[in-house]
Amino acid sequence: MDTRFVTGVCRAHYAVILTWYGSWTEAERELLAAVDGLAAKRPHWRAEALVRLGELRRRQGRYAEAEDLFAQTREHPLAQQGLAELSLDREDPGTARDLLERLLRRIPRGITTGRAVPLELLGSAAVAMGRLPDGGHASGGTSLARRRDVHAAAARIRAAPGRAARGGHGGS
Repeated sequence: MDTRFVTGVCRAHYAVILTWYGSWTEAERELLAAVDGLAAKRPHWRAEALVRLGELRRRQGRYAEAEDLFAQTREHPLAQQGLAELSLDREDPGTARDLLERLLRRIPRGITTGRAVPLELLGSAAVAMGRLPDGGHASGGTSLARRRDVHAAAARIRAAPGRAARGGHGGS
């Protein structure tokens, strides 16, 4: 049984770590290899690598490429989050808010780690629109994150208004 496709998924996740550390060239190499490897054996798993590549392109400022990659995987939750971050990058917080609210409706309330970043971004969108995040979103996300010991997420949600005031949402 050929299980080499599994390394494609691992490569996509490893590329996320490389991206966090700023090793974008290595991350790109891993993601392109993951996309190629998954295309042949597990095309439906390819979406994971494509959204991660879209996120890298967004961080690189290659917005048109990022948007295309997210569009190819539109139903993937990370694609929706990526499109929202792209909207914030393009100073369109209303579109970001709409995308994030739709995404949050799809994620069960008990899935705390899956909701933390969208809640943070929703707070950034609210601040960019001249509103303070309401208790149902950003501060609710803070208590949600604290309840599950996701301290980094709680800190990011609390910092969203400050990042937005500086003129950026800060990415994830």
